[in-house]
Amino acid sequence: DGALLRKRLGHPLPGPFAVSEGASHGYRGYLATDVLSILPDKFERPDDFELADSWERSVTAYQESMPSFEAVVRVGPEGLDRLGQALGGPAARAATAAAGEPDEAGWLTLRLRLEDLWHAEPQILMLGTEAEVLEPEELRDRIAAASRRMAARYG
Repeated sequence: DGALLRKRLGHPLPGPFAVSEGASHGYRGYLATDVLSILPDKFERPDDFELADSWERSVTAYQESMPSFEAVVRVGPEGLDRLGQALGGPAARAATAAAGEPDEAGWLTLRLRLEDLWHAEPQILMLGTEAEVLEPEELRDRIAAASRRMAARYG
């Protein structure tokens, strides 16, 4: 459990399931529950190691390794607040950093890297009425069809 792991490691972790190990090619992340039984009683964390930075690099590398496509999506101010939850923090930050200035209503046009249409549909739907898919047409059509089905159900 997380309390036991923190006690064994001798320092606090941001959560009970985050463990990183130094490796010749960088750091690797593991679930604490997978390695708890093989940990030594104590270890020395390198002075230059930052768990949050390591975790973000790991997530970014994983996301970049996934099959993906680009979607162009207009996102309103409230949708921007939910973008990190829909896409993950690193992807949301990268998309908003690369965007131009918001329009007069505060909407940004973003280029989003999405895994595939099956995953993209619920991610965009999480933004509700605060998103408009401009490209690709197939994703736009899927969001429109899902919206019609929802409106018919709640209509």
